[in-house]
Amino acid sequence: MAEVLLAFSGFSVAMLQNLCGFRIERDDQRHMIHMWRLVGYHLGIRDEFNVCRSLEFVQACLKDFMAFTPRRAATSRKSFFMLRKTCIEGLSSAIGCGNDFLYASQYIAFTTILPPAESKEFIKQLKFASGLEQLANFLLRALRYKYVQTITSKSLDYMRKLHGKDRAKYEKVIKTISAVSRFNDSITWPVFSASYQFCSFIFLILSACLSAVMK
Repeated sequence: MAEVLLAFSGFSVAMLQNLCGFRIERDDQRHMIHMWRLVGYHLGIRDEFNVCRSLEFVQACLKDFMAFTPRRAATSRKSFFMLRKTCIEGLSSAIGCGNDFLYASQYIAFTTILPPAESKEFIKQLKFASGLEQLANFLLRALRYKYVQTITSKSLDYMRKLHGKDRAKYEKVIKTISAVSRFNDSITWPVFSASYQFCSFIFLILSACLSAVMK
């Protein structure tokens, strides 16, 4: 449970800053970590095992955690990867992007923070449509822009307020988002992948023709 708490606190902050380019003020990081300390308390984690006792302690724990990650990946049981799959599917249905997109995003995250030899155990079971890695990388980079961050923050704030004021409408929105997620996995991403492969093929042909002409 302490490891899960670390993933949702320190690891999430690190990914938002290092992968997505979010600028999170030091005080805001402390507030977020304190919130997760409270979550850990309500989950029954004793304070001596709560990694969120301070921002500095979380960062130190995360550093140790990442150093141990390659060994943990190599010795993980199948249940670990089943849990990861379940978490991804649950998250994708809540944000509407589809499983494939989150698999591609996680692939980028692991290959970014770990050397290739150490990340292979984590990424070998991540299956996603061709071209989604490039799309996910582009969208993650787009999150670095303040305008995109503002839209994202306002959307999250809207959902938070809706959850408190109108639960029926909130549930309806969540069902719609879940339907969009399924549509993306069954229609959007396969079509995008086919288009990406076709365009890549055409580009290769044009490159070959151009090379031949130049000779």
